Amino acid sequence: MSKLTFKIRGASSLKLGQRMILVFALGCFLPLILVYIYMYRTSSRALVDQQIESGRESLKVQQELLTNKLNLVTELSERIYFDETSTQVVLNTYATDTEIFVDNRSSKVFDDYIYEYYRDISRISFYMNPDLIKGDENHFKKVTDTIREKDWYKKTMQYIGRPRWSYYSNIQTGRRSLRLSRTLLDSKGREVGAISIELDPAITEEFINSRNDHALLILNGSENVLANVSINEQEVKELCTSLNDESFDGWCTFHGEQCASAEVTISPRYSPDYYMLILMQPYGGITRSAGRTAVRSLLPLMLAALLMAGSVLVLNRWFTHRITALGKAMRHVVERSAAAADGAIGEAHDEIWELYNDLNKMVVNMQQLSDTAANERIEREQLHSRNKDIEFKMLTTQINPHFLYNTLETMRMLAMINHQKDIEDISVMLTRLLRGSLEAGQELKTLAWEMDKVECYTKIQSYRFGDRIKATVEYDKELAEKCKVMPFVVQPFVENAYVHAMEDKEEGGLITVRAEVKGDLFLTVTDNGGGMSREKLEEVTRYLNDFENLDRNHIGICNVNQRIKLRFGNEYGVTISSVENEGTRVEIRMPFVKCYGTENA
Repeated sequence: MSKLTFKIRGASSLKLGQRMILVFALGCFLPLILVYIYMYRTSSRALVDQQIESGRESLKVQQELLTNKLNLVTELSERIYFDETSTQVVLNTYATDTEIFVDNRSSKVFDDYIYEYYRDISRISFYMNPDLIKGDENHFKKVTDTIREKDWYKKTMQYIGRPRWSYYSNIQTGRRSLRLSRTLLDSKGREVGAISIELDPAITEEFINSRNDHALLILNGSENVLANVSINEQEVKELCTSLNDESFDGWCTFHGEQCASAEVTISPRYSPDYYMLILMQPYGGITRSAGRTAVRSLLPLMLAALLMAGSVLVLNRWFTHRITALGKAMRHVVERSAAAADGAIGEAHDEIWELYNDLNKMVVNMQQLSDTAANERIEREQLHSRNKDIEFKMLTTQINPHFLYNTLETMRMLAMINHQKDIEDISVMLTRLLRGSLEAGQELKTLAWEMDKVECYTKIQSYRFGDRIKATVEYDKELAEKCKVMPFVVQPFVENAYVHAMEDKEEGGLITVRAEVKGDLFLTVTDNGGGMSREKLEEVTRYLNDFENLDRNHIGICNVNQRIKLRFGNEYGVTISSVENEGTRVEIRMPFVKCYGTENA
């Protein structure tokens, strides 16, 4: 243990260049192994992704091919259905064998169809009722009781003329081909048999049998049409269920092995039947291929390690020289000899030179930073003092004395005329206003609290002005309980509307207070009073944004604007627009502050 401690202490006394060589010598093989492991895992993942993507692309190509072939068969069935010659051949009845012989020559039209589509169609068959059967047994077959019991024939009859897709198994060859079947109807709409068109089995066999991975063609999610791997009916249903599951992530377990899975659905035209083409790629085979690739990449890594060693030696020599130059330059900087420092660092404008340059700037700017920090502290103290002054002025000017005098005079007059009910209402509202002014401070209140104070104020004023001036307060009461605002930001502008805008209005005065949320919260106070001239509006706006001086004539609205900006930032505050002899609109913008609970008004 003591020897190990001695060696560690000896390593700590090595110079920087020597440490670089030691670190490379000790760390060369570990990074090499880590890189090899990383390359192995990366190549495995890349190969897995590449093969999965390749399988998906081949599925898409085969999907397009099969869709075209199936649509071709559907078009052929339509052609037979609606071609006048072929319909006559299929549905005509005959009295003599001579008529059958003549018509059999006409049945050459079906051979022409097969010849025209010989690469895709292997056979066209008509399963007819016995009274309509033709002499041509190549295309026409009698519907026996055995055929009527076949599942494909039953379902074809149930589809009533729509294409029904299934598959046909050739007993002699064991090959399976995709088959379209449709009900045949006579001119009176009676069922007289079925048409069967079989697709060349090589179209599906070529893709399925050429795959090295597991490939399957499934009908309607339950029947195995063709596969290059052994699979029973239960496994088919379980596989289709897992592929259709919402949690399917591209991987499944098949025959006890994890496989990358992909599937496409082929939906023939005009038919509810569908085919699923499925590929499953065993993960083990993919990773073995990735391992062989990683082994072949090991030799380039060894060559890269040798190149790194040579590069580190060259870099170490250059770095040691530059560090020594930096040390000399730093000593000159400490001694305040800039010219000598420039000579020591050399002419190369590299990272070492930039480090020296930054150090020199740091020494020069340290005093400036110290002065800046001191100035910022002074400004913060001044801002705090101004904020307190604004808060004090806000508390002293929230309720205009003239308003209190007028309210008391109104109460006195109502006491003489009425039977104290109106005085009771005014007293309650006045009490709520006074209590609200005492509660107001820097804490946010709910929008409902703020609107309640505005409504109290407008109701009291309605006793004074009667029908001469009407006021409406519009806001979403449910939203108002969930939103917080600064207290008494609306009342000063409502008071200004009564005192300045409506004082000379003899009738038809209207003041509207509205609260809306459009990202931020917008509170507007609109009146149809005398408005302001452009010069007066500019004067009010100037005082509104003057943070150094509070004009006594506009102290209420200035307080509101400054309180909002100090708390939420310069992008928020009060905006006033006015047209002389038309009215004034005040917009108060604040951020939408959501609250979790309610406050008592």
